[in-house]
Amino acid sequence: MTEGSENESMRIRKLTMDNFFEWSIDLKASLMLKDSYEAITGYDDPEEFVPDANELRRRRKINQTAMCLILKSVSKIFLTDIGDMTSAMEAYEKLEELTSSFGLLSSVQLFKDLLNTKREEGTSVMEYLKKIQTTQKKIQKAGFEFPDKVIAAIIIAGLHLPKYEGLVRRIRN
Repeated sequence: MTEGSENESMRIRKLTMDNFFEWSIDLKASLMLKDSYEAITGYDDPEEFVPDANELRRRRKINQTAMCLILKSVSKIFLTDIGDMTSAMEAYEKLEELTSSFGLLSSVQLFKDLLNTKREEGTSVMEYLKKIQTTQKKIQKAGFEFPDKVIAAIIIAGLHLPKYEGLVRRIRN
């Protein structure tokens, strides 16, 4: 892998108010590549484990790496909320809290987005399914669940029926 393509694969999209799910996956991948994912998930220590000086240094370095990636990958609007934090786990949890607060109006908008999602010409079926899945996960975070049959109906409704009529018939049977 060349240095340029390595940097490209390490890029984390900027966190905004409505892309926490995608941002968190980018962040997870980057932290895993840097062996720093534990900074946001916690350490799997035995019950009475007391880290020695070397382990404490290692954990501080992991936290610094994670905190640096978080700070560099968020929109400016979040810096006032996490800019003074030193714990990557606390910053991550705060960002999740800030971006996952769903009031009734935003929940209604998510329902509308899901129901109005259509596969656009030139868009792959995988991109279409990912868009539905992302919206469905946001709705789940807001505390609502859809049965699989409802999601399947929404997916089918958003396809251009003449082109996918055979698939729809097979699903019905």
